[in-house]
Amino acid sequence: MQTIGNERKTILVVEDDISIGEIIALTISEETPFRVCLVSDAHEAFQQLKEIVPVLFLLDYQLPGMSGLQFYDQLCTMPEFAQVPSIMISANLPWYELKKRKIAGLQKPFEIDELLAIVEGTIQ
Repeated sequence: MQTIGNERKTILVVEDDISIGEIIALTISEETPFRVCLVSDAHEAFQQLKEIVPVLFLLDYQLPGMSGLQFYDQLCTMPEFAQVPSIMISANLPWYELKKRKIAGLQKPFEIDELLAIVEGTIQ
C-alpha cells in the first residue's frame, strides 16, 4: 500500500461539489508532483483507503452523510492514517475544532495559489 519506485504519491481529495473537486484535482496534478484521488463522500473515501495510503487528506467540511471532521476523527482511529496530515476546506470552517485537532484550514472561495501553498506547506 505504499509508494513504490517512480509511482507518484497520492493526495486524497474528498469534495462533494464535483466542479470544485475537479478544479482542485486538476490544479494539484498539474502544478505538483502528486497524484490525486478524487471522491465525493466519506463512504467512497473509505473504499479508496483499502487501496492507497495518501500523503495528505484534503477534506470538504460539509460532506453528505458525514462531515469532514467526523471523517477525520475516524481516520485518526486507524493507525495507518492517524499521522497523515489533513487540510479542511469550506466556506464555514469550525476553526476551534480544526485548531484542536491540528488540521490546516482553507476558506472557500480560495485562490489557486493559496491552495498550492497550503498543500506544499502541509506536506513538507
